[in-house]
Amino acid sequence: MPAKLTESGLGDRQIQFDMRWLKENDRRPEVFSYFEAIFPSNQKKLLIGTSDYEFKFGKGFIRGFKWGDVDRASRT
Repeated sequence: MPAKLTESGLGDRQIQFDMRWLKENDRRPEVFSYFEAIFPSNQKKLLIGTSDYEFKFGKGFIRGFKWGDVDRASRT
């Protein structure tokens, strides 16, 4: 068995901006996008640290029906 691994401290620090471009109505789905940035922290702690900046941008749409929601999102 491997040795027990433990680390403690502050995890990732991130910010996220969400934007709704079109609100859902009877004829069209909701259209949205987001941007997320993660900042380096605890670079020497491999389990909980983040070694470099990370950036994510995504977009998608959501459509609600009586039986449930349908969504499609993509991330770049």
